Amino acid sequence: VFESAISKIQKSDAPPPTRPCKYVLNTMMQGFVTPGFATTVAEPTLRDLIGQLLSLLLDERIPSLEDGTALLKGLNQLMLRVLESSRPNYAFSALLYLLRVPPPPVERDTARAALTRQTKFIDLIVKCVLKLTRALARLLEKIDVDMLMLSLH
Repeated sequence: VFESAISKIQKSDAPPPTRPCKYVLNTMMQGFVTPGFATTVAEPTLRDLIGQLLSLLLDERIPSLEDGTALLKGLNQLMLRVLESSRPNYAFSALLYLLRVPPPPVERDTARAALTRQTKFIDLIVKCVLKLTRALARLLEKIDVDMLMLSLH
């Protein structure tokens, strides 16, 4: 949905409508505030979701969308909600995987832009890991330490 809205930027002088993006964000946010919903999300799905959210947060084209700033704020809030609501082991595992295997460079990027984007992506992952780490004492009873240690290797 976001890619569709972004692709319309190049085809028109007017910013494309972002209503579908807002609906997607709202639906996902409602899911992640619903008790029990986030804990049913499998680790590979969570990994893909986190990777997509972080990539969208770094997409320099989003601010040029209609309500682009609000969309970025919504994406950031959704990312925080995903981290807070998901199984801690799955969230740690997904983030650690993305540190090892970041998404491929975007085709439109120059080599320098790709390196900058990858550096910013890793910085966002580190911020997410730090956020989860600060909540570790509160989450300790929910964490499978053995599984977490395996994710670190």
